[in-house]
Amino acid sequence: MKCNKCNSVVGSEDLFCGECGNDLRVQRAEMQGNAAPQNENKTYEPKKEQVIHNTQSTPESQQQMQQVPPAQQYQQQSAPIINKEQVNEQSKALVNEGKGFFRQAFSAHDDEIANNHFFSLALNGILVAAGLVIIGILLSIATPDGVSMIGASKSDVAMTFVISGFVIVALAFTFKFLLSKFLINPSLTFAKSFSDFVVVNTYSVCVIGFAMLLIVIGSYGFGMIILTLGTILILFSPVYFFGKYSSLYKSNVPSFLIVVIYAVLLLISFGIFAEKIGNSVLSSFNSIF
Repeated sequence: MKCNKCNSVVGSEDLFCGECGNDLRVQRAEMQGNAAPQNENKTYEPKKEQVIHNTQSTPESQQQMQQVPPAQQYQQQSAPIINKEQVNEQSKALVNEGKGFFRQAFSAHDDEIANNHFFSLALNGILVAAGLVIIGILLSIATPDGVSMIGASKSDVAMTFVISGFVIVALAFTFKFLLSKFLINPSLTFAKSFSDFVVVNTYSVCVIGFAMLLIVIGSYGFGMIILTLGTILILFSPVYFFGKYSSLYKSNVPSFLIVVIYAVLLLISFGIFAEKIGNSVLSSFNSIF
């Protein structure tokens, strides 16, 4: 380092020049002040190789998002993404489960009830909905055209029958589940109880469907007998469950008493709901025939 006044060589730690007495601290401060702007004006320019590398590593989705307007970007981000492969796998699994369901329903009721296995709520819900739709269609076809004379369409009559039947069967299942859980097997779950109920009553629904076909082709007498039989099978299927559960689990209440309680509850339900519906239906058919 040299003094800026006399150009004499000075040490790096000297505070004053030995020749002219110049204050070297001021000189050092001025030199540092002049060096700072040079560093500030210096800009960083990345190498071309680095720029090319960054461009190649940018995902295609980000490049597309930079070209798409913000409104479209929001729509793309908020739009649901459906995994078709996952949907196909779930559909195949549901079909395979359905095959096992019908195999158990027509051949192994006792084995299905005795073990802890149960079919999914999705499969049981689909089967129940399909059964209601099929019965509703057959009812609409079997309903005589004369119902239009009382101001009702065939679809309305069929819908009334389907809803009424669904309510009664739902009450029967509810009584079956509550009595089985609180009086026989406290560990019984809704999914297991519902699965067993649907499996056992597959026969009953097939009988009702066969009865509706007989009515459609004009065999009203025999069709009504078969329809009554199918309805009785569904309503009294809980008696079968009470006996089966009682043989598998130790119950503090005799199974006969449970059956009596169920019958009383069912009669009360018929007294509250079915009487009004039955009277309206009978009056409608009496006016037709």
